[in-house]
Amino acid sequence: MDKNCSINTVCNNLNISRSYLYTLFIKKINLSPRSFLKQLRINEAKKKLCNKEKIM
Repeated sequence: MDKNCSINTVCNNLNISRSYLYTLFIKKINLSPRSFLKQLRINEAKKKLCNKEKIM
């Protein structure tokens, strides 16, 4: 995942508004885009931490 990924970047790349992206996320996965992105980052951090424990 790109560290610089943001809601604005996604909206710009898809050429849609933030409010429309929000509506789509709520409708499809019942999470806001911000909450979804935060969860992705948390999961990625967990994977990295688990991999470091296996190495040590």
